[in-house]
Amino acid sequence: MSRRGIALIVVLFIAAFLTILLYAFLMEMQSEAALSDGYANRKKAEHLALSAVDKMAAFLAADTRTHMTLSDGWSHSETEWYEVALGEEGVFSAIHPAYKDDKIRWGLVDEASKININVAPKEWLLKLPGMTEEIADSILDWRDPDDNANTNGAESSYYATLQPAYQCKNAPFETIEELLFVRGVTAALFWGEDRNQNGILDSGEDQDLDGTMDWGFYPFVTVWSTEKNVRADGAQRLDVNTGRENFQRDLGDVLDGATIQRMRTQPPYQSVAHVLDVQGMSPEKFKKIVDRLSVAAAATDLPGLVNVNTAPRPVLMCLPNVKEEWVDAALSYRTTEGVDLSNIGWLLDLSLDDGLKRSQLKEIANFITVRSYQFSVHAVGRIGSRVEGTSEDAKPFVFRRFVAVYDKAAQRLVYFKDMSSLGFPYDPWEKPQSP
Repeated sequence: MSRRGIALIVVLFIAAFLTILLYAFLMEMQSEAALSDGYANRKKAEHLALSAVDKMAAFLAADTRTHMTLSDGWSHSETEWYEVALGEEGVFSAIHPAYKDDKIRWGLVDEASKININVAPKEWLLKLPGMTEEIADSILDWRDPDDNANTNGAESSYYATLQPAYQCKNAPFETIEELLFVRGVTAALFWGEDRNQNGILDSGEDQDLDGTMDWGFYPFVTVWSTEKNVRADGAQRLDVNTGRENFQRDLGDVLDGATIQRMRTQPPYQSVAHVLDVQGMSPEKFKKIVDRLSVAAAATDLPGLVNVNTAPRPVLMCLPNVKEEWVDAALSYRTTEGVDLSNIGWLLDLSLDDGLKRSQLKEIANFITVRSYQFSVHAVGRIGSRVEGTSEDAKPFVFRRFVAVYDKAAQRLVYFKDMSSLGFPYDPWEKPQSP
């Protein structure tokens, strides 16, 4: 072969080799660009979800109402909380389970609408979905300061036998997920069928094939609900058992002297609702003074009060000695347009026998409120459009999903968790129905 032929082969080989190198380089650059674009999109989605968290704080800071209801904008507003556009290609949402009919509310969740596992007595705990005597006693053992096990409970001597072993905390719960360390609490009991924690029975979640959601503990329990023992205007309440000399000063604008004198001669009041037993105390007068009264020391914080304006049915059913017909009447009345829910006195307006209304209010008055100071947001941020069936220049669908709890009184976040691994929580191309 001539030198020219050899030189041509060498040149062709080098050209082919350089072409392969260039192609490999271009492919690597394309992959790097895709990775960079994907990272940028994830960061955008993250900040979109964080925008919902920031909006929660700003929204609550601007809300000066002294009582909370499910008709408020924080609880449900598609304008404020559903697919809110931010930037050229992103949206954020805040989802709030409706606890029925596979529907979603768009907004925040009131933590006072739940049972506080740090203060709830055993009788309340036993009414939670799937609860047992063993688990209820073990919860009490986990949060109490001693190592003395309840009848069906568990202390460190039990947890030390596990692999891996650990100690019973003997202190208050710091998060609700901490329940998963308690004897008998399984993931199935804690989450129920709502494995992706969106409040909707999705495909593959209906384990018993009954077509309805089997709830776990998760949506009905909290560790963050607490409020100050003050009136709506921020002034200290009057302890009806220790401050009787101040009845005329604090209640004289509503009650006549004879009624006040009869109040002074009554035995110790077990709850503020027991002042209804005083002759001359009408429901109308009670509604005007109930927010001024307390049976606790003025400086005492009140943890774990249940907001009867916002609590779902399973939570209301946990209240002491409550009757189902009372719960049904309360749920119906509080959704009636134009009713006054500014204090617990509205429970005397239910369409029930007067004796039943009064007896039920006396049973639960020490454990209920109409205020809320801690709220959670289930925040979702997404960018792009659906991958399947979209045009070639469509952005890939990218999202981030967080849960955060904000304390309005302290003006700070008290809990934050990334939930993105559970998947996107609703169908953005077919909006879920709202109640």
